[in-house]
Amino acid sequence: MKTLKPFIVLLSTGIFSLSACQTIHNMNKQPQATAVTEVFGDGIKLTGIMINYPKVIQANTLDKSKFSVANRQILDVSPINQHGKKVDKSHQVIVQLNPQDSQASLLIKTPPSQPKTGNQGVGQAGDKKSSAPNLNTKPITLTANGETLTTTASKNLIVDDFKQFEYYDKTTGKTVKYNLYIPKNYQKNQSYPLILFMHDAGVTDSNPIATLIQGNGATSWASPEFQARHQAFVLAPQFDEIIADDNSKTSDYLDATIHLINHLKQTYNIDNKRIYTTGQSGGAIMSIAMNIKYPEFFTASYIT
Repeated sequence: MKTLKPFIVLLSTGIFSLSACQTIHNMNKQPQATAVTEVFGDGIKLTGIMINYPKVIQANTLDKSKFSVANRQILDVSPINQHGKKVDKSHQVIVQLNPQDSQASLLIKTPPSQPKTGNQGVGQAGDKKSSAPNLNTKPITLTANGETLTTTASKNLIVDDFKQFEYYDKTTGKTVKYNLYIPKNYQKNQSYPLILFMHDAGVTDSNPIATLIQGNGATSWASPEFQARHQAFVLAPQFDEIIADDNSKTSDYLDATIHLINHLKQTYNIDNKRIYTTGQSGGAIMSIAMNIKYPEFFTASYIT
């Protein structure tokens, strides 16, 4: 599981852009609350609430005991600037919540659409399923200095940095829904590695972002910390059927995903000698199967 670290460290990466919030806020002349989420090893959690005030707030006037969220522990309340760093005064205030709270998770687990039967295990390769947890998108209510506020927007750290696309593979007839992280300040004349992450059978679903919010298998590679050391594309397909079963059989998504990567290589400047694959459980089995069928395709594989 991802270790707990101060929320302000994530804010200091500059992933917030608050100018638009400021404009809306100043127009409405009312405090605006935005839910802030982060993905951990056990899924997406509510880790903070950002408040945009119509006037400048001084740090020495903030008392965290005057702020409350039902069933949540407040760790800190601080003004931040447009880059997310702590400052002495600002229109923006971040209310940091403890991600270890029992009520921090935003995942709603649902039973799989096709229950296990006999010795079938997770199912057979090619079986359509919907077993991924859903995301709780209900607004969050916050009491701030005696004023009740309700979140009207959300900022999902790292998850929002992925873009969602679909690729139709003529060879297999499969349409692959996928999430793609494109390196910040991508330069066409510079080549980049690509990391493929494939989810496990428990995340099989048609919701394109299920693989991003169920755990940090994909988001860890797109984190500001990792990208600062190794700029790379991160590809996270979302499969709506079992891609690999307990008998090591695979679905047509194997070839379709390889063809998708070839398509991305034609679209972006991806280094053919730096393509990597990893995955969890069924995604790991699929990585192994890809290496068997296409032994020269990946530079390295990280099997867990």
